[in-house]
Amino acid sequence: MTDMKLAVERREQVGKGVARKLRRTGSIPGIVYGPGKEPTPVHTSERDFARVFQQAGHTQLIDLDVAGETKTVLIKAVDRDPVKDDVVHVDFHEVRMDTVIHSSVPILVIGEDSRESDGGILNQSLRELDIKSLPAAIPEHIEIDAASLKVGDTILVSDLKLPEGVETEVDPEEVVVSIVLPAAEVEEDEAGETVEPAVVGEEEPKE
Repeated sequence: MTDMKLAVERREQVGKGVARKLRRTGSIPGIVYGPGKEPTPVHTSERDFARVFQQAGHTQLIDLDVAGETKTVLIKAVDRDPVKDDVVHVDFHEVRMDTVIHSSVPILVIGEDSRESDGGILNQSLRELDIKSLPAAIPEHIEIDAASLKVGDTILVSDLKLPEGVETEVDPEEVVVSIVLPAAEVEEDEAGETVEPAVVGEEEPKE
């Protein structure tokens, strides 16, 4: 059981016309699918979905009540109207709690306002991290504290502190966050080459 619940109803009919009619009545069409199971067309209250999605996003488990049957799901995809930005369709991915799954979680940078004023700006190159874990181990986000970072510092994927039971197959050398000078202030060294930023935790080269 999870802390978030959402009731949906089965859709007996499918098609664009049915979907438009549902949306006019304040409902969102969707589908529930999972490994080894037939997809189930459903619809749910637009208001209730907005409330749950605001809390759960794409990473937190939801107990989906499908006509009295509870399914543990992740909100896998949310399609929106390109003009109005209204939600027009939702994909719910049913998961097994004992099976490792792949998902993406946001990378949250904190402490930027507390960082020493050195003229540098924080550049976040990677905003989501692809992970694999049991469903119950999926974190809400991966946190980076930037308070102690200085110009030239770089955080790589290998520097991230992942919760227990969470792994990633992303290249460990991929840059997540770096502190750089604004383009107009980048100084060149005596050889006329831009100084490379240092990686946090990397030893300085010995002379």
